[in-house]
Amino acid sequence: MSHTNTPPGSHTPDDSGGFGQPSAEALKRGYEADGYHTVSVISVPVLVVVFFVLAFATTTVLFAFFSKSVIDPNAHPMASDRNKVELNERLKRINHGSEVDQPRLEPLRTRTGNNRAITRPEETNGENPPYLYPEDNRADTTRTPELFRTGWADKEKKYAHVPLSSILAGDVPALFPVQGHGSKPLTSPHLPTAANAGRGAEHSTAEPPALPPAGEVKK
Repeated sequence: MSHTNTPPGSHTPDDSGGFGQPSAEALKRGYEADGYHTVSVISVPVLVVVFFVLAFATTTVLFAFFSKSVIDPNAHPMASDRNKVELNERLKRINHGSEVDQPRLEPLRTRTGNNRAITRPEETNGENPPYLYPEDNRADTTRTPELFRTGWADKEKKYAHVPLSSILAGDVPALFPVQGHGSKPLTSPHLPTAANAGRGAEHSTAEPPALPPAGEVKK
């Protein structure tokens, strides 16, 4: 047992039996028992868990009380009511000839049951648009045979069908004539923009296209 922890001004050692005097059990045993207080050791993690639960519960109550959802004053009440409708009904508004007359994006699919779960099968009532891929939009003789027809388009033989392949190859240059006396585009510094108040840079002028010679004017 220790006799070194003597308080200042005292000639009596300080040990486990009290101030300056070891306990009778330690004197009888001849040494101090090496042990710990079980209740004190176990109480530390128990208190940690208890205070954690209290802190979590307190913050949950505070957040639930102070973060209550309120009605958005900027939201139109009719728009809010329309958004409460089931998702499938809202998606059906978007289609050709429907309330919103435009193509519906392919990922927006109507589904059975819980319509917000992607694991649900799609509806088979024809409301979903078909999946399209880039190669589906390519014109060829199989998908778009009308673009590759040849022959006359009318009985008087004034208009003829020109196949798309000939147009893309440039075999019919007279099909889309270009004006021979067009004006050159303005250079970038002379373009009217918002930065120059629509006036362009210095010496910026609007040049009309040059007229063809008098002999080339067709009535």
